[in-house]
Amino acid sequence: MIIKRTHVLAAVIWLLSLVSVFGQVGFSLPSFTNTAAGQQLDVPVTVVNFDTVFSIQYVLQWNPAVLEFQSITKPNNPLGIVDSACFNLTEAPAGQIRFRWYSTIPRTLIDGKDLFHLNMKVIGANGTSSSIIFTEVIPTTYFEVVRGPGNQFFNLSQALITNGSVGVGTPSGVDAPSGQTIKTVVAPNPFSDFTNIQFDLNQSGAVRLMLTDVAGKICYETNELLDRGQHEKVILSSSLPAKGMYYVHLFSADAHTVRAIVAQ
Repeated sequence: MIIKRTHVLAAVIWLLSLVSVFGQVGFSLPSFTNTAAGQQLDVPVTVVNFDTVFSIQYVLQWNPAVLEFQSITKPNNPLGIVDSACFNLTEAPAGQIRFRWYSTIPRTLIDGKDLFHLNMKVIGANGTSSSIIFTEVIPTTYFEVVRGPGNQFFNLSQALITNGSVGVGTPSGVDAPSGQTIKTVVAPNPFSDFTNIQFDLNQSGAVRLMLTDVAGKICYETNELLDRGQHEKVILSSSLPAKGMYYVHLFSADAHTVRAIVAQ
């Protein structure tokens, strides 16, 4: 009996040592202020506590009315990232990039190391701004990091995240959320006649709802002052220019969310 307890105690101490040694894996983006339309920005994605990582998957989002994606660069490319295998850039005009990397050999990087850089162009008018956030698009691309030993799994709420932002001149506030997401449910999706967008606001204030096509063109837009709490917006298929995929962008004073919808 004493031996069994000793084994259990040793296992607990070993697990606690893993937590203290490795800590939470983290990703960060910088913030820019007083930028101007036409300015080119180099936006590095950096890491912390990147120890024995096997795989990463997440989505980067921004406001396409303020920032235009140009390209990706990889100085030194510490993970050996292959663009065609790791990046889905088809949604970049709509303000979204999907990133997925996997290795059979765990990788460790020093704190502050850059994984890659986003090259962005400021296109917003003076007084506008945009967050650049780490997020996920459920159910197609969840935020997840797998790290050893023991294949430790980190989701969006468990990772150390520092989101970025870009302000053009003096930010107005509505398009400069802190990086939080708005709890949003879209149903039915896909839809034929209409779909309901239900969302929950953390605070009262200005809310911008925008639908863009896959090329980033704004097809539908509303700006309202709404109270804190739950709200619902009905989108009719007849209000859209054609059938196909669109992206729902919701902006509030403290959050930003993007959801894909399909009109059939």
